[in-house]
Amino acid sequence: MTPSRPATRLAAALLAVLAVPACQPKRGTAPVAQGTGGGAPAAAETANARDTQTARGRAAETARGETSETPEAPRIRPIDANAQRMLGADADGLAARLGEPTRQRREAAARVWQYRLDACVLDVVLYPESGKPVVAHLEARDRSGARMPTDRCLRRLLEKRATRQNGATRR
Repeated sequence: MTPSRPATRLAAALLAVLAVPACQPKRGTAPVAQGTGGGAPAAAETANARDTQTARGRAAETARGETSETPEAPRIRPIDANAQRMLGADADGLAARLGEPTRQRREAAARVWQYRLDACVLDVVLYPESGKPVVAHLEARDRSGARMPTDRCLRRLLEKRATRQNGATRR
């Protein structure tokens, strides 16, 4: 049995109706730009146009002696105050990172470097490993002697050191 012409036309029309939505971009995505050879999103062309307009605006401001840009702020490296990452550092690396300790003492095979701040005291214990002293333990306490989180005291020490290196004074 062969399908009748009206049934074939109806099937073709239904197929066309169902195929059109499949060609449309999904909701929340940019349509594909034509003539970009590879189907680059139209959003990329919009961004390029926006960048071109921004560049033209800056060029015009510069020509008029105006500038809307703020001066670039100096890049500040985030402070890594994770005491666990200090473990295994040698004495030279420790001194480079924290500076010279306020006090040093020996206890049997260990060396204890002490860093005293207004708010806390940080003790760094170094033990010899393969003939070189390396950080084996860190411990912090407040000025009254109560234990405190080592990372907090280490952060204060690193901030103080960074402030000194930048030439600024901390309030």
